[in-house]
Amino acid sequence: MKITEIKINKILKNESFRFTSPDISFTLKNSISALGVINPVYLISRGEKFQILAGFKRFNCAVTLKHQTIPARMVTPEEIEQVFPGLLEEHLSTRTLNIIEKSRIIQILKQLKVPWEKMEKDYLKIIDVTPQRIVLEQLLQLLGLPREVQYYIEEYNLSLKQTEVFRKFNREINGRFIKIAKQLNIRIVELEKLMILFEDVAGKESVSVKSIFADLVVDSILTKENLSRNQKIKQITQNLEQRRYSKLKGWNNQLESLRKMLEMPDFLQISWDTSLERTGLTLQAQIISRQDIENLSAFFLREKTRKNLKKMLEIV
Repeated sequence: MKITEIKINKILKNESFRFTSPDISFTLKNSISALGVINPVYLISRGEKFQILAGFKRFNCAVTLKHQTIPARMVTPEEIEQVFPGLLEEHLSTRTLNIIEKSRIIQILKQLKVPWEKMEKDYLKIIDVTPQRIVLEQLLQLLGLPREVQYYIEEYNLSLKQTEVFRKFNREINGRFIKIAKQLNIRIVELEKLMILFEDVAGKESVSVKSIFADLVVDSILTKENLSRNQKIKQITQNLEQRRYSKLKGWNNQLESLRKMLEMPDFLQISWDTSLERTGLTLQAQIISRQDIENLSAFFLREKTRKNLKKMLEIV
């Protein structure tokens, strides 16, 4: 493939084929400053202009260094599908892909309308993605997360499973969690624990996570200069746990009162997880006679039984 010098101002600022993050590599910049662009970029002819297929970082470094031209290999629109797998393998020869990069590649393949069979055969093995449609859908969903969340996923190289917690919250709340994570340098294990605590408190009290942030004055804690990073994490966690368990005793007392009101047969026991971590009621019955069956049936037919059981379920 012939190498041609192309004027920088003829190249479109179109990044639809970019799958790496748009950062500047200082090592690459220093190399290009000293030696110029050695490895040509790949360009697609678009009339009198050109679109970048690969080499975004090299191009950005050249622009930053005010180069007038850049060496390029030309690709026709019809050759894109043929060339793209080789470009991916070339990239993988230097480093592995994170899941955000894999997500962007899947998005590019969809834009190119690559058939599933070809995608499975020629691409998914290269980028190490399980050939299941549901996995591809989950990867594409990551691109709907706020940019700061995507950067966090890339920075800490999270697995697809580790990103599941972000799907539980909206854009604003995810942004707030990432703010905590970035300011306190929190990795995903610690962050996930905090996020689950927020979700649990909000769910138990039927309020929004946003209101929990406001009530616990999280932003105020983050800006306290007299607290260390660990102290801030501890204070936020303690505030959440106090909020989470402050009503636990009252809820258990309500459940106990409702259980007594049920007037259950002696052979029937109803219990629940007193920490309220696990939802639902557990019913155990030791039936040893036909009369027990009749009594059990009559117990569940009572309006009072059904009413109180429903109230208990609302708590657990």
